[in-house]
Amino acid sequence: MLDFNQCKPITMDEAGVNQAVEAFSINDPYFPRPNVDFELWKVFSGRYLLISNRMLQGKNYGYLPAQFIQKAVARVDQRAMAAEQAAIRAGQAFPSDY
Repeated sequence: MLDFNQCKPITMDEAGVNQAVEAFSINDPYFPRPNVDFELWKVFSGRYLLISNRMLQGKNYGYLPAQFIQKAVARVDQRAMAAEQAAIRAGQAFPSDY
């Protein structure tokens, strides 16, 4: 169940993209992740961009969906890197050790 009580307006600019990326990161179980299931991520991101492009055709902010996907991937990468660094500092192994 999504937290509809957490919904708020979003602007159609970089600040809005950042807000959407934050919401994407907070709602981990509801969205595919490129570092967990890449095939599912390809389907999700491809359809997201296809439908977004259709919806925003002729708008001057049609670049925002691609920016969202890029920033979402970067956020996932940052979180994975931080988790690996924390594991190293704690002296724990992580999956790439095996």
